[in-house]
Amino acid sequence: MDVGAFTRFLAHAVPEYAAEKVRSGQWRPEEAHARSEREFQDLLPQGPDTPDNVLYTLHDPHEDADVGVLWYALQRTALATTAFIYEVEVFEPYRRRGYATQAFTLLEADAAARGATRIGLHVFGHNTAARALVRETRIPRHQHQHAQGTEVARLMGYHLRGLLLPAGVALSTDLPVVTLNQGIRLIPLPDDVLDALPAAPTGDIETKTLTHLTAPLAALITHLSQTERVAYVEAEYFGGAGTQAAAVWDGGRLIWGPEHGQLGPINHALRLLGVRRVPGQDEFERAGLNRHRRLEDWLD
Repeated sequence: MDVGAFTRFLAHAVPEYAAEKVRSGQWRPEEAHARSEREFQDLLPQGPDTPDNVLYTLHDPHEDADVGVLWYALQRTALATTAFIYEVEVFEPYRRRGYATQAFTLLEADAAARGATRIGLHVFGHNTAARALVRETRIPRHQHQHAQGTEVARLMGYHLRGLLLPAGVALSTDLPVVTLNQGIRLIPLPDDVLDALPAAPTGDIETKTLTHLTAPLAALITHLSQTERVAYVEAEYFGGAGTQAAAVWDGGRLIWGPEHGQLGPINHALRLLGVRRVPGQDEFERAGLNRHRRLEDWLD
């Protein structure tokens, strides 16, 4: 959203939010507009460039028209990142044409790419149109009722299993390979790829706590790590709850891990592969492992 569109957005959103607060009984009419202005200033002190806030103008190229607006903020905690929707509106002439449903679909992909694991929004109790939209778009998964309305959260999952290795590792294999950032490649390992690995002696697998580290996979890791470090990673989350694990090999032997935890092991493994975090991005995001949330999507 550019500055001009943001100015037009405020001109509409500030009085509308004030009116919603009055209708819900939370604010008095004589104070509502000023309080609404203050809240928007507090939430968006840098306008459309406010960090962790994402504002879009919804545009239909076929109509050559702006059809609505979308605003959400990334709210981060130690356990999850929520994309909290502050505003989603389709302008009057374009309503009931599927734009809101499309906006929510695009929102989920956009928020996931920014590291969100759940989507949340607030619906005023009297706003029957918004409540109908939530039901139509199938957003709710968990709801918390209170006097002013309903807090709605949709949980998002994350599933990963694969090998991470520097771009310099020679691959004499037909395994799928995805180029990530920071000179790292990913070999995704869904069940069918694991099942297709050549048989190998069971031997003494050092990492029995890694759920999917079979003897054929251990043999592959030993081979690939002869010249460069190779990491095995696995993660399973739903709605911010879950676990991850990682281990790193070098010179054909295990040098770190396996480590298990809700946060941290994959970042540690990436650091051992040379990936470094920067302000606003950890190693996971720097490498691009937030590009997809489903294991199968890495194969597309």
